[in-house]
Amino acid sequence: MGSFDGNVYALDAASGEVSWRHDTGAPVSSSAAVAGDRVLIGSRSYDLFAFDAATGRSLATVPSSTTVTHGVAISPDSRYAFVSVEGKGSEPGKVDVYDLRTFTVAGSAEVGQQAGGIVFWRMEPAG
Repeated sequence: MGSFDGNVYALDAASGEVSWRHDTGAPVSSSAAVAGDRVLIGSRSYDLFAFDAATGRSLATVPSSTTVTHGVAISPDSRYAFVSVEGKGSEPGKVDVYDLRTFTVAGSAEVGQQAGGIVFWRMEPAG
């Protein structure tokens, strides 16, 4: 997933054919699969969106805390999406955290200008 033409495409891995396409209305900057590839999460300039991976049905669109969303990382338990948000001009960069059960913003933290991507570096098991 991710395109500059404003569409999200799902490809069948065996055939290489497009199994569904959804017009998001704006270029898609980043994406991640969630919970056994059942949900696709993507970001575009001002929000996060979720799709059913099998059908392409839209599950949610949630505004970001500011503009210019960029990277997406999903927590190992598939509960949260962490989205880096660059901001514009002198706006601080942020990380928005989305609850993927309710598709709501769980929190937001300023991280400095030009927050261009995000990844989980190391995760330890609970306990």
